[in-house]
Amino acid sequence: MDSGYWFLISLWTIVTIFGFAIYLSTCFQSKSLYVHISAVVLFCILGMTGLAAIGYAAGFSFLCIKLTLFYFPFFLAGYIFGQIQGKLTTHIGNWANWIGIASLVIWLTIMIRFNFYKNDMTLGLVVLRYVSSLFGSLAVIVIVNQYVKRSIGISDLKMKGALLKILNWIGVHSLAVYILHGFSLNMIRLSVLPDYYEGITIIALNYTICILATVFLIKVIQLNPVLNKILFWK
Repeated sequence: MDSGYWFLISLWTIVTIFGFAIYLSTCFQSKSLYVHISAVVLFCILGMTGLAAIGYAAGFSFLCIKLTLFYFPFFLAGYIFGQIQGKLTTHIGNWANWIGIASLVIWLTIMIRFNFYKNDMTLGLVVLRYVSSLFGSLAVIVIVNQYVKRSIGISDLKMKGALLKILNWIGVHSLAVYILHGFSLNMIRLSVLPDYYEGITIIALNYTICILATVFLIKVIQLNPVLNKILFWK
C-alpha cells in the first residue's frame, strides 16, 4: 500500500459499493432518469456511512478507508456527469470554456495558498481539499474535452485516426498503466540537486522512458493469457 498501490483496494471498495447501489436501485420501478440517479446516490451514501463506521471502529487507515471515503464522491460525481452529460452540454453550450478557465484559476489559487499535505489537517482544510479537487477535475475535463473536439475537426484523417487510437488505447489500458508505470518512473537520478534546465531535461527523459517501458511491459504481459488475466482481468 505504501508504494502507491493503495488505489487498487480503494477502487475495489468503491466499485463494490457502487455495484450494490446500482443493483438495489433497480427496485425502484420508475422510468425517470433522475429517480434512478437519486436512488444510486442514496445507496452509495448509505454504503459510505457503513464504511465510515468500520473506519471509526477499526481505524481509518484499515484497508485505506480514509482515502476511499475521500475519492468516493468524485467517482459518484463522474457517474452522475456521465448520466446527464448530454443534457448538461446542451444547457451549458458556449459557457464550457469559461467554466474551464474559472475552474483552473480557482484550483491554482487554492493550491498555491494552502498546504494540504501537512499532518495537522483541520476540517476547513479537508473541505478546501475537496473543493480544490473538484475544480481541478472540472478544469481537466473541460480542457481535454475541448482538445478532443478540436482534434476531431482536423482535416488530416490519418492524424485524426492516430490521435483517437492513442486516446482509446490509454482508456482501455488505464489499469495496466497504473500498475506498471511505477517500475520505470525514476530511471534517471542524480546524486546532487540539478539546476532548472537539468531538472526539466531529466523529467522529460524519465517521462519518455516511463511511457515506452510501460507500453513494452503491457505488450509483453498480454502475450501470456494467464498473467494478463491475473493482473488486468482481461
